[in-house]
Amino acid sequence: MPQLPSNLNKSIFPFLKLPAELRILVYVELLISDGRLVPTWRGPRCYLQRKNIYPAILRTCQLVHQEAAAVLYGKNVFDFGNILDLPNYGASFAKHIGPYHASLIRILVAEASVASEALHSCEDIFSIDKSRISPFIAQATLAAEASLAAETSLTAETPLSPSTTYISKSRIAAIVAAFGIDFARLRMLAIHLQPRNEMYFDRKAARAIDAAEQWFKMRDVEMERVVDGIVEREKGWLRRAWFADVEGVCFEWVTSWVWARRPWFLYEGDCDD
Repeated sequence: MPQLPSNLNKSIFPFLKLPAELRILVYVELLISDGRLVPTWRGPRCYLQRKNIYPAILRTCQLVHQEAAAVLYGKNVFDFGNILDLPNYGASFAKHIGPYHASLIRILVAEASVASEALHSCEDIFSIDKSRISPFIAQATLAAEASLAAETSLTAETPLSPSTTYISKSRIAAIVAAFGIDFARLRMLAIHLQPRNEMYFDRKAARAIDAAEQWFKMRDVEMERVVDGIVEREKGWLRRAWFADVEGVCFEWVTSWVWARRPWFLYEGDCDD
């Protein structure tokens, strides 16, 4: 093997001679994103990041790869979006990053649809006595219900049946397992409940901002019924949480007040590796 010039040898910092604790601090600085990593069929992609990360350091040597991989995959937040309705690319994701790297993932954030929970419970969780509210709010409610029906592909002839896409430990464990992730080794799973029709609600249907806000407040009351149902059904592994409970993990990317006011659920595992 060719020898490096002696003057160059003197300029190379002996990184591996640092204590492991200091090397970990270097990895944290180089590999922890201020956004989140989104799984795709070609592996994780950074989203809403302002800070670059440098995964190339994993190619340095076997020891650095082992130490740095635990930081890159174990300390970043992986955002699975609507985890109960993911496209079927888990095997491709796991193959792209390798089963060892996938097994190191420890922190997940996801969302679940309140519409799916409504179908599972076979209840109209958005029932509102329209005779007791203003015509503006009634019109907005009808518009939202129409949007919800369109989104869930329900028609007047379609019977309401229990949904298979609802929050449950076994289902989420099976979904993440398809990505090579061991649910039992997760440190944290944070799920926020998303009122799908909120995205499509047309404020013009209410014809007034104050009426629209009143409509949202009424929906929040109904949302609490869903939250209470989930907590009761999934007690023992999932607890109700507030955004402040999960904000400190790595949520600089959340800038909208909407995210902070949505209901959150939190699972905290026992894995500390």
